[in-house]
Amino acid sequence: MPFIINGKTYPSINDANVKGLTMAEQMMIEREFKKPLEKIFAGLDISDKAFKSLSEDKQNEIILNQRTATFIAIWVARVRSGEKLSFLEAIDIELDGIEIVDDADPLDSTTPPLNE
Repeated sequence: MPFIINGKTYPSINDANVKGLTMAEQMMIEREFKKPLEKIFAGLDISDKAFKSLSEDKQNEIILNQRTATFIAIWVARVRSGEKLSFLEAIDIELDGIEIVDDADPLDSTTPPLNE
């Protein structure tokens, strides 16, 4: 599912026809967040039932990881399109300036993991 940001379409790394993260992109992400991908994307493949059984603090942690994964996907999409942006520059978008094309969750567990 592509992103449309201020009228420009960017393919998402979750799209079947777009390759997953490269090793360089993984390093770029880990450097930005100062932790390994496994921690950044922890809990994204959790079922709804398992999610509901967690404490509120753990649920909030997973929600934050979901948002972070979406922001990372936007950053990678923009960098791949040739834009030279820091992470914060890439996600400095007004909410009404971005659209995720498709009503499916970009972090749905049926999509391939970002690091494959």
